[in-house]
Amino acid sequence: MRFSAMRIRSRQIVALSAYAAVLMVAAAGTADAVQTLIVRPDSPGTIVTNRAASPELAWDDDGSTRATVTAWFNMSPFSGVSRSVGSDLGTIVGVTLAVDGASTPAFNDDRVGTRWVASDSETGVWHLLPTNGTRDTTFFNVTAERTWSWADFGTLELVVAHGAQGFPDGFYYLYEIALVISYIPVVSVEVTDSTFPFGTLPLDNWATPQRTRIINDGTGVEDFNGRLSVFTAAPHTWSLDPATNGPDTVRAQWSTAGAGGPWNDIAAYDTDFLIQTGIAPSDTVSFWLRILTPTSTGSYDEHSSTLTVSAVES
Repeated sequence: MRFSAMRIRSRQIVALSAYAAVLMVAAAGTADAVQTLIVRPDSPGTIVTNRAASPELAWDDDGSTRATVTAWFNMSPFSGVSRSVGSDLGTIVGVTLAVDGASTPAFNDDRVGTRWVASDSETGVWHLLPTNGTRDTTFFNVTAERTWSWADFGTLELVVAHGAQGFPDGFYYLYEIALVISYIPVVSVEVTDSTFPFGTLPLDNWATPQRTRIINDGTGVEDFNGRLSVFTAAPHTWSLDPATNGPDTVRAQWSTAGAGGPWNDIAAYDTDFLIQTGIAPSDTVSFWLRILTPTSTGSYDEHSSTLTVSAVES
């Protein structure tokens, strides 16, 4: 009887020599769509002619139509909440100048114009506006007029002016002026903890959940996906079952709620599963993973797997 008890204890000791580890990898995806950002002066106003010889000399005296720019994200040019342009948001693929205004009475010389101003030495290009006395929104494609960079929009000014050139004075009311920037956002993702060392585990037992944080360090709203590779101690492998463990078969679950779940089963190896959608830039998702070890195994060497977290534009 004593010999039998020792044999049981020996089998328990052997069972404790099953290992498991998961390597975390973060991989950025690709941007699927172009987003828009609106850059505009802080306030509109009325343009009053000053009989200048040219629009270049006809700055609005009260300064309300010449101002540093702010940015509106993913909204129409003439609505939204303003914010500053703080960094490189992605690859600029197009810039459009949009002006919404009306003249009363109509200017006789059609010399109401708008332009962007980057510096005293770079005065931009004038674009003549309609002066038919009715409110109108006009769009000018200015993509080719310069090589636009995100640095431009921290110092850029937009100007509307009128040169009377001897004709009677007129008025041009500026409802809004904006630059509509089309860009492909930067898609990027980061994980804070790159390894889950589950350690030495008994057979047929749940491992203590391990946690990492997944961060959207890109510039657009993202969705996070996960993909688990095969647990292996080459050439030996463990199969994966979403419902139960078994001989050389593990079960793997994940949660974003906490170490106590609720848990989601990983259905298959090398198959994407959706972790969370609509993650704003700089936001973080906590991610827990746990595994249920096999009921028996043909190899007690350390088995490892790679969990790849990827991001795509939401």
